[in-house]
Amino acid sequence: MAAKKPALSSAEEQAAILAAGDTLALKDPSLLNTLSKGAKKAQEQPLQALSAKDRKSKIDALSDKLNKKLKFNAIRTADTILNPWALYRRPTGILQLDVLTGGGFPVGGAVQISGEASAAKTYIALMCLAATQRASGENFSGFIVSFEPFDAMYARRCGLIVALDDYSLDKLERDLNRRLSDSEIKILKTQIGSFKVIDGMTYENALDTCVDLVESNLFQVGCIDSLGVITLEGDMEKGLDESGKVAGASQLITRWVNKLVAAYRHDYELPNGRMEKNRTTLIMLQHRRIDLKATGDNAIRLLGGEALKHLKMQDIHLRKKSEMIFIPADKANAKDSWRYKRTIGLEIDAKLHKTKVSASYGGTCTLEFFNDLQADQNPNNLGIPRIGVDTCRDAFNAAITAGVITQSGSWYSLSHPELGDIRTQGASGMIEALRSDQRILEHVWFSVLKSANITGETHHPAEMGSE
Repeated sequence: MAAKKPALSSAEEQAAILAAGDTLALKDPSLLNTLSKGAKKAQEQPLQALSAKDRKSKIDALSDKLNKKLKFNAIRTADTILNPWALYRRPTGILQLDVLTGGGFPVGGAVQISGEASAAKTYIALMCLAATQRASGENFSGFIVSFEPFDAMYARRCGLIVALDDYSLDKLERDLNRRLSDSEIKILKTQIGSFKVIDGMTYENALDTCVDLVESNLFQVGCIDSLGVITLEGDMEKGLDESGKVAGASQLITRWVNKLVAAYRHDYELPNGRMEKNRTTLIMLQHRRIDLKATGDNAIRLLGGEALKHLKMQDIHLRKKSEMIFIPADKANAKDSWRYKRTIGLEIDAKLHKTKVSASYGGTCTLEFFNDLQADQNPNNLGIPRIGVDTCRDAFNAAITAGVITQSGSWYSLSHPELGDIRTQGASGMIEALRSDQRILEHVWFSVLKSANITGETHHPAEMGSE
């Protein structure tokens, strides 16, 4: 005689129904719907005893109890968790890159810029620092953690106004073949805002210092240049015939990321009693390495890639595209024109590989990086040549893509609210029009941002100047 099966509880019956569904549905699909309805009814029965109002009251009471136990408001509603600074951007000073990133780099978040050697990684970081400096004036605050000697002259050439040392001033006098006046030296020794350089320490101490600076919430923009050259102190003491610890650097990056995540999650109390999140934008530069054992995208390796993906809000990859060659017009048709060719810059492709903020994933743009920008000078540099992206050419290329400037054959047209229709023949004519009148350049700049749904408040928030 078969033994009588014990009665199942409601929870056991529900589990049996769900388990049977996977098996019986394969034999008879019509049974799946019946079983699902039974399981759903069993799940809802315990909750039907509470009204929506009572359930909400109990959830609120439980949240308050747990917050008291944890001694801080860990359980909150979405409107109190939202970080308003995540809606704002740090403009990069490069219009095409601002459009690509949805207005610039996010305030209160980390950004990774990776690329091969000489792909303008440091330049873009310094440009963002310079753009923030121009917007904030003496309220500007930034830092750079450099594992190589910091070049203040290069920073000046990128537009960042930092105080030059005596050696740089001596070199500048030799380049200009003249003595600098006292007033010129005073300008070149001027530091706008607060800018700190962290170098000359071990990699472990440098990363710890970076966390402390971000955690202080005193800096607008910080840069670490670069994560790709990190070597453990212990490995530096080994001989060339001794192998280093392969996983050591990755473990160091993982611990560093965990500390940064905690710093960004921290709430800061203002003098008026209001709480806010961290405002510091951290730009992490990475050198892309090639794995000879892999092919395609898998051949690209980044130090700490698996750990950093949980921290970075944007990931921008830079790739050198082609050299920009210049030949004088009167030599272009000469048989020996190749003698007069000279490289004036590089075309660099920028691609947005990852974003956790409002920007289009996978977007691309091409930046024209010039070795010398005689036409785009800063009078405060007193003869120090600018390098990088020409502001007017950059605005022209962005406007063509956005349709702000239209092309018909060799003619380019632009409608200005005050100056009316502007037509020029050839791209160079329109670029010169942008260069000759600041009103035209500003109109094109903000028209391009508007076409990309980037508002002025997001791109240039009023709070930036008073941080």
